[in-house]
Amino acid sequence: MGSKHDQRRTFMPGGGSTVVCGEKGGDNSSDVVLGSRKDLHCSGTVWPAAYALFSHLQSYDMDGKKVLELGSGTGWLGLQLGRCFPHSHQVCTDHPDYMHALRESLSQNPVSNVEARELDWANPWSEEEFQKFGFVIGSDLVYNVYLTKILASCWRRVLDAGNSVQIVYAHMLHRWQDAGVDWPLHEACVSQGIALHVLEMNGTRPESAECNLSEVPEGQLPVIFEVRSGEMPKYSTTLLRSAVTQAEMRSMREWEMADEDERSEILMAAAISEIEW
Repeated sequence: MGSKHDQRRTFMPGGGSTVVCGEKGGDNSSDVVLGSRKDLHCSGTVWPAAYALFSHLQSYDMDGKKVLELGSGTGWLGLQLGRCFPHSHQVCTDHPDYMHALRESLSQNPVSNVEARELDWANPWSEEEFQKFGFVIGSDLVYNVYLTKILASCWRRVLDAGNSVQIVYAHMLHRWQDAGVDWPLHEACVSQGIALHVLEMNGTRPESAECNLSEVPEGQLPVIFEVRSGEMPKYSTTLLRSAVTQAEMRSMREWEMADEDERSEILMAAAISEIEW
C-alpha cells in the first residue's frame, strides 16, 4: 500500500547522537527530533513496524477522533499522526518506568493535539476511560511471553468497554528467533477470546483474511492486524505459527544430516533451551 509521504529515517547507532525521524512532502512536512539518548533500549527505538503502521493508517479518517497508542516509546508515531490528522487527539502512553523518552520527545516536538499519559497494561484503565477512544493502536509491543499475556488482557479490557473502538496492531512476524513471541501472542489472544484479523502483510492487502497459506516466507514480515473479539482466523494462526514450523523443519534437516555425536549435542541443546524457557 503506497504512502502519500516519502518517509525519512535516521537511526541512532547508540553513541548518543540526535535521532531525526520524519516525513517529507505534503502540507504537514516535518521532522521529529527524538533527542540525544545514550540509554537506548526497546522503548527508546523507533522500530520498523511503526513505519509500516503509519503508512497504513494514513488512509484512515482519524480527524475528530481520540486515538490511544499503547507502548508509544519515543512517541514518533503519535507525533506523526497528530500532524497528519490535525483535528484528532492523540494520546501516547507507556509504562511509568519508560515515560522519560516519551515526555522528552513531546517537549522537543510540541504538537497541540498530542499528549503523554502513563498506562500499565498489567493495571489498565477502566472500561469507562477506554470508551472515550475511537482507535487504539500499537506496533511491535511484545518481546517476551509475559508481555503477550498482559497486552492481550489490556486489549480485552478495551474490547469489553463496548464502544465502536477499532484496535489496529502492527507486528513484525519472525522478529525473534524460532518461536519468538509470534506463537505466544497467538495463545495469549486465544485465551482472552481475541481474534487477530490480517489487514495488510508486507505492504499488501490479502485477498481474503481466511485464505490458507501453503508456505509463509522466511525472514521478517510486517503484518497489520485488526484486534477483535471472536475466534482466531485460520490465516492468522498459520502466520503466527510459521516461525515454529520453520524452526521445526530446520531442526529436522539438521537432525537428518547429523552423525551420532552431533545428535547428542542437539539433544543437549534442546534440553537446556526447554529449561530456560
